Amino acid sequence: MRKTNLLVSILAIVLVITLVGCSKDTEEYISNELLSTEVKSDSVEGLTMEERLKDFEYLYEYVIENYPLLKVNERINGVDWVGKKDDFKKTIESTKTDQDFIDALEKMLEELNDIYTGTIGLSIFKRVYGIYISPEYKDDYKPWVELLIQDNVIEMYDFDESQLALVEDSQYASKEVGNLAYCKTDIVVPNEVGYIKIYSLNTDRIEEDGKIIRDFLMEIKDYDKLIVDIRDKTRTMGDDDYWIKNIVEPLAKEDITAENYLLMKGSYGKEFYEYRGMDFAPITELDSSILDKFANDAKTDFDYYHLKNKTIKPVDPIGFKGKIYLLVDKTAQFASENFAAFCKDSGFATVVGKTTSGRSFLFDTIFVPLPSGIVIETSGLLMLNGDGTIRQEAYVVPDIEVDTTIGSSFERDNAIQYIVND
Repeated sequence: MRKTNLLVSILAIVLVITLVGCSKDTEEYISNELLSTEVKSDSVEGLTMEERLKDFEYLYEYVIENYPLLKVNERINGVDWVGKKDDFKKTIESTKTDQDFIDALEKMLEELNDIYTGTIGLSIFKRVYGIYISPEYKDDYKPWVELLIQDNVIEMYDFDESQLALVEDSQYASKEVGNLAYCKTDIVVPNEVGYIKIYSLNTDRIEEDGKIIRDFLMEIKDYDKLIVDIRDKTRTMGDDDYWIKNIVEPLAKEDITAENYLLMKGSYGKEFYEYRGMDFAPITELDSSILDKFANDAKTDFDYYHLKNKTIKPVDPIGFKGKIYLLVDKTAQFASENFAAFCKDSGFATVVGKTTSGRSFLFDTIFVPLPSGIVIETSGLLMLNGDGTIRQEAYVVPDIEVDTTIGSSFERDNAIQYIVND
């Protein structure tokens, strides 16, 4: 799990910065070198208009047949992507250089409004290649590796391994806190309500913060309520292991499971995800009573499904007897949004606050090499929340919606006071 989490975190950082830039909060966790990475390759030369149009048609058909979020994009952003083919084609036909062509493809993909879908430029190709072909990952990601080393891809990016800049894990590590804890513990109401504030679900202090949190949980194990507050400062990508090891494992009384359906449109992605150990079956095999719970086009537009079971077992359980609340706001994304989703889908904690941001790295993206060798990275699956809503559309809606403005004290914090009086 740790190896996979690290790869997902690094690639998510690379993709988010490449495709949409980064927020001030995310900048704090990423090196200046990565922030200066060029998005597009300027090494691609010599494509004829016929070759560009062949790439365009291939990409357009791929999206129609395999891309899982077309209708989500249409509902959320009002974009009829499929209906814009003539406009896209005219733009392609107007390109004068290969760089114009790559820019046109990128703008075409930007219309999908998906931060994980876009062209891979030369600088990013080097980093992605360096990660996937490393001894730590290449055996686990063989289908990805095989695409990256295709002759037409290598030729397109004018790449050889002598250009490879090694990607160090430390480059992506947090620079913010150093030896300071990412959490603090407090008492809201003596003998009744305990409080844990988590400032970052970052990798660096999982073990050290775990000791702080466990000691506090032992202190309050007979309290009526525990508030875990991940508002505001947890907007970095983070690491699921932080909340799994430090919150769920010590507080769980028995195995806790969240079930989610992952849906695939077309069959292109099967090789990728099955290699990662995910089994897919035809969606027609699902009982109608299950399909009836699926939202919108999830019932009709997909070909395969995978039932994801995330089970967390107790580890040296504290024996906490009270009720657990997770306090979230709209800034929750990546690991913090995953935490909120797990709590809601499994019933581990009551989620209080505001709907999350919808920015989570839910599973590996997949690669689509165009006939020319230009590589597209894209989302391959649609994920359903436990209630059947689409995660990439509905995000995580709290069990209880309240004002999440952070007060100057517990007494002046509306969300905390709601929980105290619940």
